[in-house]
Amino acid sequence: MNEPPTRVVVHEISAPATSWDPYFSIKALSSYSSLSTRLLRSFLTAADHPLPHYRLGGRVLVRRSDFDGWIQIFRHEGSDPEVIAERILMNLDARPRVSQSRTA
Repeated sequence: MNEPPTRVVVHEISAPATSWDPYFSIKALSSYSSLSTRLLRSFLTAADHPLPHYRLGGRVLVRRSDFDGWIQIFRHEGSDPEVIAERILMNLDARPRVSQSRTA
């Protein structure tokens, strides 16, 4: 039996969150991620953590799951307000004291 060739689906607009894993053009990835196309293109060749992508001729494709995994590198979690306040107070206590002498 002859099976049909596998097709690669490229979306020009962001797709709703579903279980399938599409390939995005840079323009579609820009819409999906809310990042500019210029910034995304700079990430393709970043020295420390380049954005995983595929090059087909002159076209760049990024799989949604690859982008979602890659962006986690940049995730920052907020701290508990009490921890933040404690750090601020510790930094204030650690600062060198400058004596204020008044001369008349």
